[in-house]
Amino acid sequence: MDVLFNPSVTETFGNVTLEAMACGLAVVAAEATGATTLVRNRQTGILVEADDIDAYADALNAYARDPALRKRHGEAGLAVAQTMDWDSINAAVVHSYEHAIAKRERLTRLSRR
Repeated sequence: MDVLFNPSVTETFGNVTLEAMACGLAVVAAEATGATTLVRNRQTGILVEADDIDAYADALNAYARDPALRKRHGEAGLAVAQTMDWDSINAAVVHSYEHAIAKRERLTRLSRR
């Protein structure tokens, strides 16, 4: 395998994408929640509007024609994947919940004024 092509818009975390990055593969993925939290566009892969078939083809073509680009993006993806461990992932989830709770509390206070 040289590139992961993942057009999914429903994979919420992106396990498949992260596993491919951990294998040093460049990624072509839909610009959707699971991929956008992992893929750095034009650094570790290429993010594409989910319904833009021509853009998917162009991204795959770019990697097919330029092995050096594919290698650079794959190596950058591996570096990102190496920063992902369960402690940092869970900390990010907790931070998101804390942010949502704080925002909700601010809105509640404002609505009582």
